[in-house]
Amino acid sequence: MLSVFPEWMPQLLFQFSHENFRLLGTVTEALPYPGAKPYFVIDALLDNPQGLVQLVQLTASELPAPKPKKPKPRNRREFD
Repeated sequence: MLSVFPEWMPQLLFQFSHENFRLLGTVTEALPYPGAKPYFVIDALLDNPQGLVQLVQLTASELPAPKPKKPKPRNRREFD
């Protein structure tokens, strides 16, 4: 099931991954805003802190490492 939730309706949404799907089993999908990719609705885990921690750790392990940022150019006026 795919739905778009109004802004006033709080939902806990998680990014899709195969391991999350395997951990959660049957899930409901929702769009955080119109035109977005579907996310998993994870409201059932709000009452299960250990399950929520496991889901966060699993998701973090699957995400790619952030790309290093380019250093900002120095302002030449700082040294004059």
